[in-house]
Formats: sequence, C-alpha cells, structure tokens
Amino acid sequence: MSIASASFNTYLLKSINHFFNRQKAKLQAILKTGTSKQLQKLYTKRNFKVDDYLHKASRYLINKLIELNI
Repeated sequence: MSIASASFNTYLLKSINHFFNRQKAKLQAILKTGTSKQLQKLYTKRNFKVDDYLHKASRYLINKLIELNI
C-alpha cells in the first residue's frame, strides 16, 4: 500500500457540517438574536466530532508511515 492510496472519508465531515448548519438555522430562526445554551452545545458537539475524526485520520496516516518505515 502506498501513501497515495491512503484515503479518508471527507463526506463524513461534510455530513457533520450539513447537519450542524440545518440545526443552527432552525435554532437561529426561533431565537432571532444572540445565542443560547442549545446553540453553544451544538457548536461544541460539532467541534468535538470534527476534532475526533481529524485525530483518527492523522493517527491512521502516521501509523501507515511507521509501517512503511518512512
């Protein structure tokens, strides 16, 4: 396996952001101004999911580099 063939599912990140944007729009339509605990929780949850996925992807890539002695 070469490094060039290592691929990551970017659609997962896109789906996380798509869900986030829909939920954010719904909450902002109800809220009209400012922010709320629900909105802050939504931001936090999305950020944790994205960070987790990126960490797993980078860990996978590093393990493959070690495996190939690069």
